[in-house]
Amino acid sequence: LGARACGPLPSIDYGYVLDSDGPPGTIVNGAPYHCDWRVVVHGKAAHAGVAPEEGINAIAVAAAALSKMSFGRLSPETTCNVGIIEGGQARNIVPDTVKIVGEVRSFRKDEVKTQIDQMRAIWEETTKAFGATYCFDVEESYGGYVLPEEPPAIAVAKEAALRVGATPTIRRSGGGSDANIFNTMGIPTVP
Repeated sequence: LGARACGPLPSIDYGYVLDSDGPPGTIVNGAPYHCDWRVVVHGKAAHAGVAPEEGINAIAVAAAALSKMSFGRLSPETTCNVGIIEGGQARNIVPDTVKIVGEVRSFRKDEVKTQIDQMRAIWEETTKAFGATYCFDVEESYGGYVLPEEPPAIAVAKEAALRVGATPTIRRSGGGSDANIFNTMGIPTVP
């Protein structure tokens, strides 16, 4: 087998990803920035019946912090969710660790940062008040995009929908797809 020399990749004007929600004919022209966040709260274990006052209940600390935060649809542009809470060892032990996992999505990158900064401040303040500590990690899953309704990618998608008898509908989606990655790379792509 011999190797063959490859030239540069052709330029790509626009693309399509067959992955979106909605009925046939739905053309997604925008999807949010998406960040995952993870918090681990460290308290202090103690026997819950013998010496609970010697412990720092990590679950109680997390509950206090979470009660100060907003979740769900925060604005027309932004959502925040806590999806997983894991902690404790046994019903008679003051839990010394709890892990919380969630996400923030927004069509505006600055609103993602604002929400993350507010959450970090609440974790800092609350854990300090209880004498606990925490680790807070954030990872950007993918960037967001909003395409205008005029680019060729949308015009071709509209025409394709009409040809198969579907009604073209242009809208943004709260979910993400590979289109987020391609748009971040500068290739206008619609699901």
